[in-house]
Amino acid sequence: LIGSVIRFGGGPLADKFGGSIFTQTSGIGIILGSLALIFGGYLTPTSIDQFPMFVWIMLWIFLMAGIGNFATFRQYPIVYAYSPRLGAQILGWTGAWAAYGPFIFSSLIGGSISKYGSAIPFFSGLIAYCVIGSILNWWYYTKPGAERGDWGVGKTWWDRISESERQKYISANNL
Repeated sequence: LIGSVIRFGGGPLADKFGGSIFTQTSGIGIILGSLALIFGGYLTPTSIDQFPMFVWIMLWIFLMAGIGNFATFRQYPIVYAYSPRLGAQILGWTGAWAAYGPFIFSSLIGGSISKYGSAIPFFSGLIAYCVIGSILNWWYYTKPGAERGDWGVGKTWWDRISESERQKYISANNL
């Protein structure tokens, strides 16, 4: 529920400030939450007293996932600004796959517990995935001067190129 609520409220923020910075925030937040679960011992509890903190950390991860969701739905149309049709297709494809997220994650967590006796391998893999994704997001979309940067309204890579450069993108992609 927390991820759904933040998507509703956060969308306008991504529109104003850009999706890439929120994608970066989401990736780093999920990394930090996963590290807290692993190194705090919350995935291998020794006491019921650890349960409340486990819940708070999981809520944090869900919040960060919601931020990543609204950021992504801002970012894709910007990355594919030269082709609104392609951007819409990718958003549709992403949205369809996102519906499988809870199933896939719960299956992977269950598999990790069955095979290794703990969810630590799953969250370790999640950390690795988020580190790679955050590096790629920073390099191509977030850092100043990024190839397909999105820094908010009127400050995207598409807004910063000339009309002749836009036509080159459109021609190169047979649009």
